[in-house]
Amino acid sequence: MYQKPLLEETISFLTPSERKQEGIQFHERYSLSIYRILIVLFIGLILQWYLFDYRFALLFGLFVLFLSISSEVFMKLFYGFSGRDATKYYAIKIYENPSEKNLKQLNSWNKNPFDLTTEYYYPRIGEIVEKSKQKNDRAEYVQSEIPDALRLIERRERDDYHTLVNINELDEQNINAYYEDLLKEVNYCYKFGAYTSVSMLLRKLTENLIEDILLTKGLYAELPKEPKFQEMVTVFVDEVLKKEYDGRIAEDLEESLDKWIRKKGNKGAHIPESFTQDEIQELMSHAQKTVRFLITIRSDLNVSKHKPEDGTE
Repeated sequence: MYQKPLLEETISFLTPSERKQEGIQFHERYSLSIYRILIVLFIGLILQWYLFDYRFALLFGLFVLFLSISSEVFMKLFYGFSGRDATKYYAIKIYENPSEKNLKQLNSWNKNPFDLTTEYYYPRIGEIVEKSKQKNDRAEYVQSEIPDALRLIERRERDDYHTLVNINELDEQNINAYYEDLLKEVNYCYKFGAYTSVSMLLRKLTENLIEDILLTKGLYAELPKEPKFQEMVTVFVDEVLKKEYDGRIAEDLEESLDKWIRKKGNKGAHIPESFTQDEIQELMSHAQKTVRFLITIRSDLNVSKHKPEDGTE
């Protein structure tokens, strides 16, 4: 089942630093009085024209324009925020509080005046805001649609976009493209709230890793034909973990494999019941240490590839 709420780690990544937030909030307060300032400046411009001549008024106008642009640039440099930072800030704000004020700020900041190739810093957010004009509750519509846009932004901008295992850390672990793709699928589904898919992919991932280990150690032949996952786990725990590793490690991994990965995989495949965010986070926590351990064992055994589809070695 697809889950709309954002993960806390996604919100944390997209939220600007405290100093940037101070600058964005200061700019918001400054913007509230800008119309009054413009009226005063316009009156001053007319007086300059009337009391002196058009050239003096023109110089005064250019000075005011330079002053306003300089103050805008100085403000952003002083607080260190950009238009993209402000857009993400108000996107999170409207996700947490769907008000017309936050929607207005989001739309205003997302328009990038310096990029000639696109009107928006984030076109997907711009598309959502444009579609909201056809809705009665604009802010609520944007709130409901913006999580996916924010997840895509995180995926594009985050160097360490992972939760289960960082693929870049596995360069020396003899992991082939099959496992890299599978790990990326788990990460992607978790970030996007596809928790049922996460539960089944974790079971598939660990089952394939255990199968590789048992095949390499010559233990796969002890299993029945087309063995169940639980039968594979039993042989793996009894013949590998308990014989070659510390008893505490064997107990922890056996619990993770049976209570969490196997049973939650069964739930995802067979039980018409949704996963909660807390439940799936606990599953990911257990799976993280288990998958890392299995990958290390597999790498130490120098397994060159996953078992072929036809079952031959």
